[in-house]
Parts: sequence; C-alpha cells; structure tokens
Amino acid sequence: MAEAKPYIVLKVVYKSKGKDSLTLGWQMVDVFQQETTNIRAIWTPKAFSTLVPLHPGKLPYNIMDYTLKHVSKDLAQGHSNIQLTVYDTSKERRRQRNSQMRRKRLQESDFLYVPWIPYNSSTILPSPTSLNCPFDLYIDALHYIPDNATITKVTGQIKNSGLNSLSDIMAFPLPNSSSRNPEFQYRMVLNGDDPKVMDINTCVLLQVYTVDVDSGDLVIIGNSVIRVFNDDGKLNVGGFQLRLRGGMPTKEPAALTPSAFNQYPVIPCCTILLRLLPHTQFSVPAPSYLMGYYFSNDAKPNNSELEVISSFQKDNSFPKLVQDMAIHVIDKEQSKVTLDHLETWYVERLDEKRHSPPEHVPKYINIHHAVRYRQEAGICVKVKQAFGLKADGYYVNVLARVLKGAASMHLPELPQQWAEEKFLTSQLDFTSLQRSPRWTDPSVVLHPYLDDHSVLLIQIFGLNAIYVPDPSGQRPGKVVSHPGQILELNTQSQLGWTAVPLFDSDYVRSGVHSAPLFQGSPSGEFLQSVISQPVKDVMAEGIKKKTLKLLPTFGSVTLEFWDGHYFEEEHYELPVLNNLLTVANTKKFVDTQANKRGQELSQLVLHSMDKKIRKLGRHSPEYYQQEYFYKEAMGNTFYSLVETVLLNARYGHL
Repeated sequence: MAEAKPYIVLKVVYKSKGKDSLTLGWQMVDVFQQETTNIRAIWTPKAFSTLVPLHPGKLPYNIMDYTLKHVSKDLAQGHSNIQLTVYDTSKERRRQRNSQMRRKRLQESDFLYVPWIPYNSSTILPSPTSLNCPFDLYIDALHYIPDNATITKVTGQIKNSGLNSLSDIMAFPLPNSSSRNPEFQYRMVLNGDDPKVMDINTCVLLQVYTVDVDSGDLVIIGNSVIRVFNDDGKLNVGGFQLRLRGGMPTKEPAALTPSAFNQYPVIPCCTILLRLLPHTQFSVPAPSYLMGYYFSNDAKPNNSELEVISSFQKDNSFPKLVQDMAIHVIDKEQSKVTLDHLETWYVERLDEKRHSPPEHVPKYINIHHAVRYRQEAGICVKVKQAFGLKADGYYVNVLARVLKGAASMHLPELPQQWAEEKFLTSQLDFTSLQRSPRWTDPSVVLHPYLDDHSVLLIQIFGLNAIYVPDPSGQRPGKVVSHPGQILELNTQSQLGWTAVPLFDSDYVRSGVHSAPLFQGSPSGEFLQSVISQPVKDVMAEGIKKKTLKLLPTFGSVTLEFWDGHYFEEEHYELPVLNNLLTVANTKKFVDTQANKRGQELSQLVLHSMDKKIRKLGRHSPEYYQQEYFYKEAMGNTFYSLVETVLLNARYGHL
C-alpha cells in the first residue's frame, strides 16, 4: 500500500500575556517528493526557497479539502507572506560549506593564538596633557600584513599642526620580529621646542609601505589617521589599534580628519598599533598586546577577517621573521647582498624616492590579492544574469562545473568531494526578462585545485514545457511536454555555454565576469584546449577557425567570483572584468546587456492561470501563490532532468 504524501503545515500564532493564543494565518506547503530506492519508495525534501502567502484565520477542519475557491477568497482579503527555505542537508553539504563548520572554524580553538584583544577598561593611563606640552608618539607594531606584502616600513607626517619644520615619521621593524606581525621600537618627540602652541586639530597621518610580492613594485598597503588631541584640547593618551585603508583623498582637505578616509576600503585584518603619551626622558617599552592596553574596538575583525587570520596563522610558507622576509626578497630579485649590509639594503629597497618616478601617483597593494587561495576556503561563485538568450517560453537555469586544469588533471578527488564540483541555479527572478534571466541564488563555495588553467564551464539549459496548475490550488501542478514531444533536455534545450578562468596566479580571479555565450555544446577539442591554454586565446582561435559560433544576439552571462575566506555580505567591491568579451565586438555584447525589451518571466506563470485571475497581474495574491507552486514544480522537474543528463554523461550526481 502506497504511503500518503506528507505535507508541512505552517501556522502563525500570536499570544499575549494572560490571553489565549490567536491564529493569525496558516499555509499548507508541499515540500516532499517521492524517490525510489532498492528497498522501497521514500519521501525526500525538495530544495527551494520562496515567499509563501498565508491564509488568514484558523486552520480549516479538513485542510485537504480546502479548495482554490477558498484560496482566492481568503487571499483577496489581504495577505501576509512568510519566507520559507527547505533544503536537503546532504546535498547542501556538497554545494556549500556547512554554516556550522564555518562557525567552528571561527572558534578560538581554530586559532594558534588570540587574533584580537578588546580594550581592557581597567588599564591605568597617565593624565592627559594640554596643547602646549611635549608628548611622545610611539609606533609599536603592524598586525597581519597581507599575503602579497613582504618587507614593510611605516612613514608619516604631522598634519594641521600649525607648526613648521616638523620631521617626517620613518619607522622600520625589528629584524627578529614576526614578518606577519612586525614590531617596531620607534619614538618621536613632538611639541618640545617650538614656542608656538600646537593646533587642536593636529592629526598623525601614517602610511605603510611594502614591496609587492608579485610585481616587485613599491606600494602602499594602507593609510591611517588619528587625532592627537580631543575636543577639550587634551592629549589622546593611550594605545590605539587602527585599521589601514587603501586610499587617500586626491585633494587634501583643509583639515585632515579620520573621517576623510572612510570612503576607502579597509585592508583586511591589517592594523597598526601606536601610542600617544606625555613626554618622558626615556622611552616607555611597548606593553604586551594580550594585556588589552590598546583601544581596539574599531579594529575588531569581522567573520571574514577571522577566516583570513586563521589561514595566516597556519601558513608555514610565509617567511617567519622580518629578516627571513628580507632574504626571501633578495633571493627572488637575485640581488647580491651580504648579511652585514642587510639593514642598509632594507632601507634603500623601501625608499620611494629611489624606486618610484618623481611626482608619480602612489600605487596601492591589490586588495583582491591580500589573501592567497587556499583550497579549504575555496572560491565563492554567484551566477547573476544571462543576456540575449533565445528563450521565450523557456524555464531557464545554469549548470556550472569545474574543469581541472592540465596540471591538476591527475590529482585525486578529495574526501570532501572537492576538485570537480558542480552546481545548478534554481532561484529565478521572475521580474527579469525571459531573454535575459536573472538569478538570486546565494553564492556557492567550490574547492578546485589551484591551477592556472582550471576553469568554470557554464551551460545554460532551457525547459520548454507546459505547467498545468493543480485544480485544488493547494499544491504544485504538473509539468508536461508539448503535444508530440518528450519531456527532456535535448540539443534545443542548450541555449548557450561559455567558460571562465578561476585563478589569477596564486589568487582567485575575483571580479564581476562577463563572458560570451556560444551556440550548441562545447566540443571535445575545446574542452581539451581550455584546460591547458588561456581561455581567451582558445575562444579567439575557435571564432577565427569557425569551430566556435557566438550567439547571433551577442549574448553573454555575468558571474561573480571572490575568495572563499570572505562571506557574501562582507567581500570587497569586485572589479568589472569584461576582457573575455573582447574576443568579438565588445560594444555589441554591451548593447545586448542594455536591451530591456521583451516579456518578463512572470508571464510564464500568468499564462498558466485562469484568464480572470491573469488580468490581476503579478502583484495579486493569486499570482504569488501560483508563482510559488510554479517554481516548485518546474524546479524539481528541471533538477531531475539535469541529473539525468549528468548521469548519462558519467559526470555523477549534482
């Protein structure tokens, strides 16, 4: 005897103190599908996320007999929605890092030493002095310089002081301190000899320089600014942990303030430790960071930065000491420097006057190369939108899968099922156009081997089928083929394909990528060439030889890549990378992307509805209900058909 199909019933209840609970609304949701195992048929959850309209009032006595007539009447009275996400945990683990695992990685036990210390409010500080008193500026340390940084120095100027002939700041780290967290013993006495009173708006501007590990250029890691005095004209006494920012106002404002730098991106994890103290005859040694001496609240790392710090702490390939890093740079540049002259070389190598053209605009370190790719962290991929598809009437999704580069081709798939992962989009935005569909799926984390020629193969499939609503209006309808056709994904279903490189040397190729779409399906010749040669070169050669045909509409697809250390809501603004579009007339691709003509995907849902309800448009309660059911039915059918395609091609399950 077949088991009755299970459903989930959601009920929203309000309870006030001392009163009976009141049911505000309810909904019955079809979240299961039947799968057959070797032993028996089982009900398994369907993965989807949608907005579910709630029926007002109490649950009906017999919910299974609740008809479409009741639904329309109830929802017409005004409705509320509830966001529902259902997922199969086994599939979710393969597609994305489990959030629990990510939280575990951020626990303190995952760090070799404490990544950040809050300020200890019981710290005893000297009494603040006034504007006319001498004080000492100490540079104590840098914390967590980026992966693409090497040797460092701190420079700076005193701004808005109203005094003349103040010396510039120039601090070099101790050779035997950590190269990732270099320490300094630098003190500058200020306000000591000048009879003039220092301006209350005096600021210290600090810049951190390094030699870029990839280019060898002298670049700025970042800048930081701190006010010397508070609004009462008293010295800002104490220790400060300040973030570095990757930019500087081109026109320096009349009074430079810390807020002038807020428009520039924060350099991940990288901070500077300094102190402002009343002048003493002898230098005051820097306190241990673990004591909580430094005001550090503004430098508290976010979750993404904690992931980066965890990787930094475990990285044994990064030179251990400042001196080791200097020798590493010397060896890489094949310079002839003895240990006796190491300090002299260090100072000269970081001299911007020697290594930068006069009056040049300072270069900043590449923020997207601040952390090298680590397979454990992976690559975040988000499919955004396709353009110029011949897809009128089609339900469309993107299949993406990793192709190993030639150098990693024979490396094994790891136990976590990394290396050759794949995923399918499922969250279509029904307000987008059928010819230019947009997806709202969350990013997916992939873990390919680091290989210059690893690529992401993108295939866009369209399902041309008929959706028949369920007469009850309480569950998803059926997806059937057009008369005389079979419900399958065939050659006509392949609306376009492309490939996008995943890596830029040792880093994720972070950016908003636009790639040209080609007709048909990728040939064996292309798949062999693209894993051993630059993607753009293979595309250009194929177009030239006419073995690759662009979509006649000059269609394209847009994706986002960023390093997997960064959470989706915390990654840096991504550069727009259109270099793959230069294989043909770039303007034609851009024009297609800008074309807003055509029918919305919502029309697919509306055409399945009764004519009277259809006239209400896509903002009616009836439409929301039907869109939800349409997405479920079409999404599940699509997923099953793609699984069949993959299994037939021996690519394994999604």
